[in-house]
This record gives sequence, C-alpha cells and structure tokens, in this order.
Amino acid sequence: MPYFPDKTLTGRIDPPDKVAYIINGVTRLTLEVRDDDTEFIGNITLADNSQPFELVAVDPDTNPRRLYFKVTDPSSLVLNKTFNLQVEVRTDNCSNADVADVSISVMNLEPAFTEARYETSILEEQVYDTSILKVTAESTGVAGGIAYILKSATDGGENYFSVGRSTGEITVPVKTDAEEVERFILFIEAQDSSWDPARISFANVYVTVNDTNDNDPVFISTPPDKCIPEDYNIGRRVLTVTATDADKDDVLAYRLETTGLPFVIDKETGEITLNETLDVDAPGSQTNYTFAVVVSDGNVDHNQSVTVTICVTDVNDNAPEFDAAYEWDLPEEEEIDYRVFQVSATDADEGAVITYTLGYTSYSKYTFRILDDKVGNITVNGTFDREEQSVVEVIVGASDGKTSQPSPRLGLLFKMLMMSRRSSTPQ
Repeated sequence: MPYFPDKTLTGRIDPPDKVAYIINGVTRLTLEVRDDDTEFIGNITLADNSQPFELVAVDPDTNPRRLYFKVTDPSSLVLNKTFNLQVEVRTDNCSNADVADVSISVMNLEPAFTEARYETSILEEQVYDTSILKVTAESTGVAGGIAYILKSATDGGENYFSVGRSTGEITVPVKTDAEEVERFILFIEAQDSSWDPARISFANVYVTVNDTNDNDPVFISTPPDKCIPEDYNIGRRVLTVTATDADKDDVLAYRLETTGLPFVIDKETGEITLNETLDVDAPGSQTNYTFAVVVSDGNVDHNQSVTVTICVTDVNDNAPEFDAAYEWDLPEEEEIDYRVFQVSATDADEGAVITYTLGYTSYSKYTFRILDDKVGNITVNGTFDREEQSVVEVIVGASDGKTSQPSPRLGLLFKMLMMSRRSSTPQ
C-alpha cells in the first residue's frame, strides 16, 4: 500500500511564482509517496479540488513518486494568506487512504533593502574610485544571489555613477560639477535570480554634490567713467561695481587696490562712496582718479580686478579777488580826456569769466566809465580841482556770475596833486 514518509509539509509561494517552494530555501516544495512493492500502484489526489493548486509528478513512472505543487489560479495568491491542503493516496481496491497535510503560505520573496532611503554627499570635480556608499538588500534566496543594477538616475547621473553588481558599492568614475547639478537621485535595482522569475526591488539613493571653490569671480561689466562735481557730499554713492561667481557658496569681497583715495568701497556690495571733501582748485589736487577694484572669493589665486575712473569737475565755489589795492595821482586843473586805468581780479575756479562793474563814486562831477566789462579798463574824464576835493573814491565790483555768493568790491582812490600840470602815468 502506498504511503507518505513525511505526512506534514510546510512551504511558501510568492504571487509571481508558478510553483510552491520550501519554507526556507529555493527548492521546490516536493511531496514524496512510496510503495513498498516493486511497482507503484495508487492514486494521488487533493482532498479539496477548490484549492488553487494541482499536483504534478516529477516523473510519473518512478517509485517512490515525487510531486510538486503548481499554481492553477494566481489571482488567489494574496499576501499573508495560507492554504492548508490535504493530499490522499490510495489503491483502487482499498478504501483506506494515507493522508499528508501540506501548508503553503503566500509570502513576498522580493529582496528587501536594509535602508528605506540612502543618502550621501560628494565633492564636485573629484573622482571616487572607492565606494561612497554601499546599498544592501536581503533575501531568503541563495546566498550571494542578489545583483545590484543602476537602472536610471536624474540629470544623466548614470553617466557619472557606477554600482558594483555583486557588492552594491557606488563609485564615481567621472567628475561632477555642482554648478550643473546639485543633487542626483539614483534608482538602484536589487535582482534576486534565486527564483523563477527573478525577484526585484528598488531603492533610491540621494547624492548631494557639494560645491568647491573652482571658479573665478567675474565682473558683470566694466563700469563706465563717472564724473562728479567737487562739491559732492561725503558719504554719497558714486558708483557700484558688481561681480558674480559660479560657485554658489562663495562669498565675494571687494576692496580698493590703491590707498590714499578720497573714496571707500563697501566690502560686501561693491558700492563706492565719497569719503573726503573734494576741491579741484586746491594746490596739488586731482581732477581724475583711476584705480583698480579687486574682488576676491577667498582664494587669492582667483582674485580679479576692474579699472574705475572717476573725474572731478570744478564748480563755481570761489569768488573773484582783486590782485591789489589801486591808487593813482591826477594833476590838478588839467583836463583829463578819457585816460585809461586798469584793474584786475582773479578767480580760483577754472574757466571763470569775471565781469567788472562801477558802483559808488564819491564825487559826481567827474565821469568814470568801464570800456570793457570783461577787461577791467576804466576811463576818467574831466578837470580836477584839489580845493574842491583832494581825493576821489570810485567803487568797482568783480563778479564771476554766481549770484549766491557776494561779489568783491574795491575802492579806487584818485588823488589830486598840488602841482599843476604834473604828469601822471597809470600804474
């Protein structure tokens, strides 16, 4: 009479499987039936034909007979569900049957990564021949049967990263550039070929590319020449120079290469402001300042400079000044016919145009006129009498056209000589 040597079996199955496997291995779950007679005689059946399995003989002509469990309805394989089967064997002329109890549990046989999320970081512009990170998956399949595959990556990461097929170690054989990509996401597949079909699972690896100071600062443009008046207010902005750096973490610092300038620069913004009073009329003063602005990203080898030119224009901030006090002698009782006397004033402002005017005259009997108000030549007409007035004072003014400042005025003294017909030459 046939019988089951092992009347209790436990196995497992994964929804993608076609057959059941032993509970702790990759071998098919097999039920053995023996017959002590030379020839195997008996019928082997499932007690409940509604179960989603059928018995298949490995070799229908052998004794003992070995059978495995083939799936007939894959849709019934729900995770964590257990099927309890009874297998009977009996001969045709025997009502008694030997029974084996088989329990098959539906389980997930996919390899499981040890981390839900993998993260690491690297420096740009470096090759990593050794592992930057190792991904590991565990399986109930054959030891060492898992292969790791880089299926895809964001931003072309598959061109920069490599994954050891058997080790799961990630290397970087090609240099990265943080200015192009700051973070890659790698999609790693763990493939366990212990099963048929092979089981696979996936993990995401996040790789941050840290920036290094590998780029020079660049000035956005050459600043145009700037002219300011000499009465420019201290602390007022003159111009701003601006630079950029492709390295996102770099902090730029600006400085003036030349010392002793009447300007200062904001280290952080590149804004140039006036720091001293300007006076182009002062001795030794400058009307043009040409200097370099240097920008640094912390690496002295990356320093860059740009030339800045600032010109200072004169403003009408000085009043004219007469060169001297003027005094002349005139002969008494001698008619003077439009004799010319010269006065002169100067102005410290470059290009100033001085205009002369006559003001108060202490004695109106005589005629005083200015021939050319831009030259300062004064004429007098008349006959002077010392007994009437020994000194005649004439007020002359000099103006440079600026109404907001007082124009200087000078008194001219004309003295009458006691001796008649004494010649006099203007000085």
